[in-house]
Amino acid sequence: MKSVFHFSLVLLILFITISKSTSYTTNEAKSLLQWKSNLNNQSQFILSSWKDTTNPCNTWIGVWCNMFDSVTRINLTSLQLNGTLEKFNFSSFPNLTSFDLHNNSLSGKIPPQISNLSQLELLNLSFNQFSGRIPNEVGNLVKLEYLSLSNNGLNGSIPAVLGRLSNLTVLTLASNHFTGSIPSEFGNLSSIIELRLNLNNLTGSIPESVGGLITLNVLSLYGNQLTGTLPKKISNLTNLRLFFLSNNSISGLLPENICHAGTLQDFCASNNRFTGTVPKWVKNCTSLTRLRLDRNYLVGNISEDFGIYPKLDYVDLSYNSFRGEISPNWGKCQVLTSLKLSDNELTGVIPKDIGEASILHFIDLSSNNLVGEIPSQLRNLNSLFNLTLRNNKLSGNIPNELGMLPDLAYLDLAGNNLTGEIPRNLGDCSKMLYLNLSRNNLSGNIPDEIGNLVSLQLLLDLSRNSISGKIPWQIGNLVRLEILDISHNKLEGLLPSSFNQMQSLMLVDISGNQLVGPIPENAAFLDAPYENLADNAGLCGNRTGLDPCSSSTRTRNNGTHLLILIVIPISAAVFIATMILGFLHIIRRKEKKIASIRLNSQRSDSCTIWVEPNPGNLFTVAVKKLHFQQNSDSELAYTMKITEKCDVYSFGAVLLEILMGHHPKELISSLSYSTLSSLSLSLSSLTSSSSGEPITSKILALSHLNAQDMPLSELLDKRLPMPTPELVDEIVTITKLAFTCVNANPEFRPRMEHVVQELSIKRLKADSSRFEKDNGNAIKVIEPEEVVVKT
Repeated sequence: MKSVFHFSLVLLILFITISKSTSYTTNEAKSLLQWKSNLNNQSQFILSSWKDTTNPCNTWIGVWCNMFDSVTRINLTSLQLNGTLEKFNFSSFPNLTSFDLHNNSLSGKIPPQISNLSQLELLNLSFNQFSGRIPNEVGNLVKLEYLSLSNNGLNGSIPAVLGRLSNLTVLTLASNHFTGSIPSEFGNLSSIIELRLNLNNLTGSIPESVGGLITLNVLSLYGNQLTGTLPKKISNLTNLRLFFLSNNSISGLLPENICHAGTLQDFCASNNRFTGTVPKWVKNCTSLTRLRLDRNYLVGNISEDFGIYPKLDYVDLSYNSFRGEISPNWGKCQVLTSLKLSDNELTGVIPKDIGEASILHFIDLSSNNLVGEIPSQLRNLNSLFNLTLRNNKLSGNIPNELGMLPDLAYLDLAGNNLTGEIPRNLGDCSKMLYLNLSRNNLSGNIPDEIGNLVSLQLLLDLSRNSISGKIPWQIGNLVRLEILDISHNKLEGLLPSSFNQMQSLMLVDISGNQLVGPIPENAAFLDAPYENLADNAGLCGNRTGLDPCSSSTRTRNNGTHLLILIVIPISAAVFIATMILGFLHIIRRKEKKIASIRLNSQRSDSCTIWVEPNPGNLFTVAVKKLHFQQNSDSELAYTMKITEKCDVYSFGAVLLEILMGHHPKELISSLSYSTLSSLSLSLSSLTSSSSGEPITSKILALSHLNAQDMPLSELLDKRLPMPTPELVDEIVTITKLAFTCVNANPEFRPRMEHVVQELSIKRLKADSSRFEKDNGNAIKVIEPEEVVVKT
């Protein structure tokens, strides 16, 4: 009888269990399907596996069950679900232990019925769009171990009843709109390991009871409006790993002994009102990876209060009142990437040892009283992105080694006593975005190589130095630049026409120089305040405050003429004049009435050369009326910079203009380096067969000619008589020299003395024979109008 009774009891229990399991499954499935139906269409599609014909414990996404087919976990993270929890029947899930919906687009209020989840251990609704207050009923979820409501739009005060959740190990309420004070009841969270209340609008002081949370590893309170001093018991939190207090208004002294256990990694207390000296534990806390004490009122000797940190990645002590010298120990922090000590009262020199911290990305030592030279050892910092040393008393030259830093993008040396010239190899810093060398004693010219900084975007400031000479046309290559300040220097001459292509400029200041001529037709110049253009030698343009440009300097559309003045030494002026006159004599020497030739009575473009003395042993030479086209991106005018090749390009351009009868802008701008090289080669090897085949030379055809062969007769000025057969070879020689002189790469241009030698040799050979020998092949001159220039 006993055995029968026991068997019957087992069957009864089994029946009850199965019945209860079936009940769980049915109710939970209906509740989930009902909630799904209230989500938007996209969310319902994502939950398409939720069907009333299937068991939620087997095939439904994000649903887990226990052995009795009762739902215990719902995990629907990062699915872009859109809807609310208003239709979620919490009472249907008596065994739910984990409810994780973080990183979706759920909105509305958190229903108070959530307290029906009596077995809940994890609740994560973070990174959604929930609003309203935290319901007090959440305090009834006494089994909660993990509660995260961060990154929503929740507001109101933080419920004190959360202090009942004694099993909580993680409480994250960050990035909401909570107001009021931190509940003192949080001192009852005896198991808490991580407490994050950052980025809210909390006020008041930190409760003394927080100092009793000795199990804390993470305490994050930054980005609130907390005031008062730190509770004394905060020093009991010796197990802290992360301690964030930044961006509040906390005053008093920094905490003591919080690195006693050697676990503290990040301590950030920046932008508060802390006073006094740095606690002694800071110097010996070798576990630190990040230290931020900036923007406080701290004092002390910076060379004594800090040590060597083998794990330190980031340190910022700026905007305090630290004194003393920069310790060479910072160079021994081998994983340090950012060193920020600006706006203190530091003295002494920049230690060379900083160059040993080889992975430094960011150095800011600005606004101190540092002296001496910039150490050349900074060349070892191959990862350096930002070097800011502005507003010190540094002297000496800018080290050439800075131009060797491949990642340098932000260089600010303004407001020092630096002397010498701007290093040319700064132009090798191809990633440069910001360059400020203002308010120093720099001299010399602006290096052409600065024009290589094509990534320069935020600022180029060379103002308030003693920089002289002409502005290089290469500066016009900085088409991304937004702010240009070269004011209060000794710059002279014309503004380069290449400035017209700097369409990204928003602010420009060229005042306080000796610049002349028209301002660029660029919005930054045309809209600039007059004071940003004032105090120059003679700027003109169509804007308020400037005189209109005269007819000889005004730029007009459609190829209107621009008279260009060339300032060169006496010897160069005489030489160029002689060369041009000699060339004119060559192409006309076989004509009987040279003086009576008129180029065009209607255009009046006679080729006139005159020399006018100027102060300083310089001559002003005006050669013809050169045709100028606006927004030219080629070097079609003189650079106004005296070098051994400064006159060669202009000489070549003048030769081509005389040959063609109009400005060669389109022809020159269409020629690449390789084309010019091949052109010079083909011209030098000009040949024809003895049977009278046309003489040819290769030249790049203009785009509007559809890349067809260009007869030499089309290249030459139509107003000039065609040259006789005896002169064709000399014209070819002159053409070759002209294209060599206008090579886009100055390195491939000849010196003027080489041009003279070539002309002299050709002239002697031409006088002795009507045939030219080139590489052993005779060139026989046939009908000149048949000479063809091929592409």
